[in-house]
Amino acid sequence: MQLDFDYILINIFLLGMFVDAGRNIASGNRQFPGMLACIIFFSVVLGLRFGRGNDYFHYIDVFVNDLEPTQKFFTAFNNVLKFFSISPFAIFFFYALFFISTGLLLVNNFKNLGKYLYPFFLVAFIVFEEFCIRQAFGFSFVFLYIISLHQFFIEKTKQRFFLVIIFASIACSIHSANIITITLISLIYLFSFIQLPWKYLVLFYLFSKYFVSNHFDFSWLEQMFTFLSNSDSKFEHYVETSEYWFTKDAADDIYSRNYFISILESVANCALIYLTAVMLKRMNIDYGNSLKNNYKLIIALFYCYFWGTCFLQVFHNLELFRRIFNPLYYFWCFPLAFVMTNKSQFLTKTEQKMLFPIWIFWGYEYFRYLFMRNGQTLFLWDI
Repeated sequence: MQLDFDYILINIFLLGMFVDAGRNIASGNRQFPGMLACIIFFSVVLGLRFGRGNDYFHYIDVFVNDLEPTQKFFTAFNNVLKFFSISPFAIFFFYALFFISTGLLLVNNFKNLGKYLYPFFLVAFIVFEEFCIRQAFGFSFVFLYIISLHQFFIEKTKQRFFLVIIFASIACSIHSANIITITLISLIYLFSFIQLPWKYLVLFYLFSKYFVSNHFDFSWLEQMFTFLSNSDSKFEHYVETSEYWFTKDAADDIYSRNYFISILESVANCALIYLTAVMLKRMNIDYGNSLKNNYKLIIALFYCYFWGTCFLQVFHNLELFRRIFNPLYYFWCFPLAFVMTNKSQFLTKTEQKMLFPIWIFWGYEYFRYLFMRNGQTLFLWDI
């Protein structure tokens, strides 16, 4: 294991800043650090990276040579950066700036959860922003869509409905995977008043991971991606090679986990699903009033995580589908912060011990991000 101390120390400092900012926000303090400090430092750290992310050099070419012209909003944004003579290596700062700003706007709907939610959000989403550059930039508008959708159901005004349509259109115009993401989020939000018992949720997760993933026929998905290919050249490439992408031969072993980690992942997800479901039930939330206190939003985000992780288990080793369902899975940070904040009031001592495998698994995931990067730890000053 090759250690890059610059990379490790900078990311630990960034995590520490999010921890302190979350505490300040949860307690109502306005002292440094706060939301603005987190936005600035996150953008700087991600903006100064070099060669990290699957498409880092590709999107430098996109910026310099005006590639991917069908992505109208993305191209227009890049043209604005060019107008101000922004360096190709600096574009990642602005992509990260949009992502973290809108992400923390969503997070700040739950200031009481800030002590946990700020650092959890960083741990959950930093890999997504680093590796899925255009998709993460587009997901900035998915965050805004979620906020606007929630506000629309509270206020029911034309202005809010207009924002819902605008943010959905921009998100989908930047990356076609967001069509599926926004559709799923919308359905989950509309039906989030149907809260299923924890037994059904856990069984469905296990069924997805250990049965459906081994017996799924991928071929029927070709028609869906043929539709998406009409608006996204990347999906067009996937359709052209569908004989590969929609068979088990498409599995990429880089996503395979050893037996112990796979079991730990299952235990952690089942524990989080159980704890969140029973806590929501014991809180006896009045659905009619939940819109005002954001309980409906936390319920919707919990189900985003639930369905995201179930679908991800089915397509775990397939790069194409991981890019669709990973962002929903990353919403695990919201139910976990919800559980941690309210655990002493609504969970028994025995149930609180179920948090142990959760901390181990997602702690391991962040450990991998810090120490198991296979050389992808460079910053611009390393070149």
